Amino acid sequence: MTEQKYIEQEVKYSIADINKLITKLKKLGAVDTGIDFQRTVRFDSHDDELAKKGMFLRVRSGHGNKITMKIKLASENSDVHEREEIETTVENLDKMRQIIVNLGFDKELIME
Repeated sequence: MTEQKYIEQEVKYSIADINKLITKLKKLGAVDTGIDFQRTVRFDSHDDELAKKGMFLRVRSGHGNKITMKIKLASENSDVHEREEIETTVENLDKMRQIIVNLGFDKELIME
């Protein structure tokens, strides 16, 4: 069975005045749905094996539990970051963490 690849394209911007942006978005019809909590744990080996290959592995909670592998793709436009994204849901984050750590990816970066 062949599964379609998901390619993420991301552009990051520096926002000098967040309140001005919020006002403009509301004028365009954006709706404030409140603040959500999300916890992301990125894993790598102690010598950054994944990062050196342009990859990262994360486990995320907040809107369901997910494990994601992102693989950097060559891009002609340096302002657009392109990555193949492979993702699936995870029932038990603690057990998933144990598996990842036992595979040798014991360096963790936690973002909340």
